[in-house]
Amino acid sequence: MKKLKRGSGKNKFCLVSFLENQKRGVKQLLVRAAVFFGLVYFIIPFLIDKIVHLLNLARLASFNYMHITLFSIALVLVFVIFNRKQLWEIKSYKQHKRQTFVFGILSLALMFFYFVISYLPFSYAFQHNYAGIIAMYVVYFAGIVCIALSVFNLDFFKRFKKNLVGLFSAMILFFAAILILRAAWRFFSGLIARIVYFLISLNFPDTAMAAGQGDPTLAISNFSVVIGSPCSGIDSLSMFAALFLLILVFDWKVINRKKAAWLFPVGLVGVFLMSILRVYLLMIVGVYNPELSLNLFHTNAGWILFVVYFLVFFYFAYPYMKK
Repeated sequence: MKKLKRGSGKNKFCLVSFLENQKRGVKQLLVRAAVFFGLVYFIIPFLIDKIVHLLNLARLASFNYMHITLFSIALVLVFVIFNRKQLWEIKSYKQHKRQTFVFGILSLALMFFYFVISYLPFSYAFQHNYAGIIAMYVVYFAGIVCIALSVFNLDFFKRFKKNLVGLFSAMILFFAAILILRAAWRFFSGLIARIVYFLISLNFPDTAMAAGQGDPTLAISNFSVVIGSPCSGIDSLSMFAALFLLILVFDWKVINRKKAAWLFPVGLVGVFLMSILRVYLLMIVGVYNPELSLNLFHTNAGWILFVVYFLVFFYFAYPYMKK
């Protein structure tokens, strides 16, 4: 019994030491992740916004940081879930100062170039064509990649290069889908407006809809909303498509392709129905509390519904798709 106690104590000491080493690597990784997210989603947008206001500039092409933030966080969560074992095995994280400096300088140069082509008046023509908009996205995300390389360094990228390529490809697919669907956003907005008008008019006879050359408009009594591009559902459709394909890439070996092929359009239809539900609830809430509807509800309902739908969909769909 004494030998067993000494042995168990030794094993316990080894286990504690092992866990401490593991925790050190995970902590170092979390610190770098916090620095990366802080730079990309708070400091850089804040500085750009302040400079724009200081110089009294107007951005001519739209760039929704909220959608970028939500989608990239979703991508990171998928990456962490599928690589949790490898991430936990990182015992120590050595920072290469030269790489940090070089990629940091490159990221500053790219972000400056992005600012020039996005905000300065002489780039007006550049911003009003698809090639220019795509170039803006490419420059911006090249800057983001350089920031990631500066913070995490090349060793991390080499270790997870396959999944990180999938991650970046999903991000590119997301924005490519947005650019393609944005050309047809009026069709989606008009379809959503007509369906919501039909549903609401069943309970509110005074419901009105205007769908001329401008954006579709729905009105009940003294409350009205314009169904513009953000309400068309194209961002949610793009998010779902990119996340779905990213999960297939990460778990391609165990996924049944035929099942995934028919579940994909089913999922897209569900996302579109969520967009209809969002506008319907927005109108109903607006009848009783217009301020709540146009502020808190309008700002948060979309991403909350999307997250809930995505989690529920994959909770049931993922086990079914596996062989």
